[in-house]
Amino acid sequence: MNRDSWHSFVTEALVIVASILIAFGIDAWWDGVREQQDQRELMEAVLTDARGSLAEIERISTLAEESQAALKAFYASGVEQLEAVPGERARAVMLGMIVPFTFDPGSGAIAGILSSGQVNELGDPALQTTLLRLAAQFREVDERSRHMASMELQVTRALNRHEA
Repeated sequence: MNRDSWHSFVTEALVIVASILIAFGIDAWWDGVREQQDQRELMEAVLTDARGSLAEIERISTLAEESQAALKAFYASGVEQLEAVPGERARAVMLGMIVPFTFDPGSGAIAGILSSGQVNELGDPALQTTLLRLAAQFREVDERSRHMASMELQVTRALNRHEA
């Protein structure tokens, strides 16, 4: 191999290597752009789902509070007032005050982020705050649901005793 052919060979090799590196760089950059776009879309979807879930939780919480207040007022009534109400009417009133509710957000993205403990790794402070608030609201709704089930049982027992 003479000097010119050797120089030509090295130049071509460097051009090929540089072309490959440039192609890899462009490919990596494009993958990063697509990944950022996918992450942004996921975060927007999760934020929308979380805000919708919070609104539903607030609605259910209001129903539960109203139901609990009605039951407490009914329990606070005097014995004479309660005895004056016919059995079937009392049952209808009592059971009507108990608002059964369920809540199933059905969001795998939210559940995955919350259960993985990665909420702090999200870059969007509004999303972090909303998801953490959502987790607290889920716990509160679950607690209220258990309380309402307990009250429903108490009411049903009281009605059965009243009718007996």
